[in-house]
Amino acid sequence: MIHSNPIPGCAISSVIIGLMVYTILQCPLYIINSRKQISIKLIGKTININKDDILFIRKIDKVELNSAYRAGGSGGYFGYTGKFKSLEIGTFYMYATEFYNLQLIVTKDKKYMISCSFDKFENE
Repeated sequence: MIHSNPIPGCAISSVIIGLMVYTILQCPLYIINSRKQISIKLIGKTININKDDILFIRKIDKVELNSAYRAGGSGGYFGYTGKFKSLEIGTFYMYATEFYNLQLIVTKDKKYMISCSFDKFENE
């Protein structure tokens, strides 16, 4: 079918390539912890979390993510990015390059999980 009509093959290829590009653009590069905000720099954009909106930050153990599943995003390809859900944590947005040094940032309206050493948030 694809050989006789190339449109379905092109459409499928376009969707796959588009998803790959989107995943790459969501890849976390680094985190900036300033006095007023925490900035998560991705390849495609920057996510700014105002410190006035943060309720708490706590370290997450990898075991706490056993019930977590990906609702949209990448689960290991260029990092763990996107929207995830968990019975223990609820809905959260993960921007992590690994499952070590995970920090849960809970704001007034969203939850973010990042991979970052804990000392970056001490003495704030």
